[in-house]
Amino acid sequence: MPTHRVVLDGKETLFYDVEDYEEYVEKNKVTELQAQAHAVTDDNNGHTEGNGDGKAGKDKLTKAELQDQKRTAQRRLEKNEEFHESKKLEDLFGKLAALDLPIDDWHLRIEETDSGERKMTRYLLESGEDYKRDIAGIGEIVHEIHAIGRQGIEIGRFKGLGEMNAEELWITTMDPQRRTLLRVTLEGASNAEAMFLDLDGRGCGASASVH
Repeated sequence: MPTHRVVLDGKETLFYDVEDYEEYVEKNKVTELQAQAHAVTDDNNGHTEGNGDGKAGKDKLTKAELQDQKRTAQRRLEKNEEFHESKKLEDLFGKLAALDLPIDDWHLRIEETDSGERKMTRYLLESGEDYKRDIAGIGEIVHEIHAIGRQGIEIGRFKGLGEMNAEELWITTMDPQRRTLLRVTLEGASNAEAMFLDLDGRGCGASASVH
């Protein structure tokens, strides 16, 4: 897994070793370019490097020159980033390999012979006696497990109790073993009405008439 990525002068370079990355950064002055790309100019018509001696005047750049330098650095150095997720991914790949699930098998697909017959896959997912599914790559395993879990489940949505049939109404609302009864007082109803009026924009007083 790569640890760093740099896009310099239109060329992308991936680094798999920190030492190689640091050597590249030093050779191509990537740190300096990054500082120039993120430089903030002050209001003194430029920026002065130095401690106030006579040499400082030679190092002084105008604001226009600094802006041009900044644009050039931003154009040259498009990316300089570290892949923080690489370590976590490597740990995850190691855990999968310990389960005999190498990451190289992630994108495998079911292949067919010249006669159209499906070749044997490395993985087979079973659920009871009736469900068997060939799995080519490990990227399909989670999807197929979810498919097993969804068997026999129907997800529906109702706008109100009147849309339910008797069985659904009993299971979701009327069954004394499942339902919850809450006491609603006049004060509670009044507060609820006030809240809905505010949300609807009709309880905002004078502000409600402003469009």
